[in-house]
Amino acid sequence: MATGPEDEIVAFANGLISDGERRHRIALTVSARELLVNPIIEAAEKPEGLNRVQTSASVARIMAALAEGRPDARGFVSGSRDSQAVIRAFATHFCNIPPFCDQRGR
Repeated sequence: MATGPEDEIVAFANGLISDGERRHRIALTVSARELLVNPIIEAAEKPEGLNRVQTSASVARIMAALAEGRPDARGFVSGSRDSQAVIRAFATHFCNIPPFCDQRGR
């Protein structure tokens, strides 16, 4: 069965996230993972395409920010990081984490 370009981008994004989970010994909930994957898909659909090196570095930064949180803090569910934790990680590095937001704050 052939896969389309979006399937390849989703696989790329999920691979980055899985690597970060292993490296930092954390686990993301399904919703948290979707918050990271969707902007990557959208960036790939733009005419300029996806900068994979930049995206890899950005996901690594977000995963590191997620790992720094306290396990008893809101957004942590049984050792997992939920969508609230991802949003806080975005805010921690806002807005210098392409493709999630650009340098102009959009």
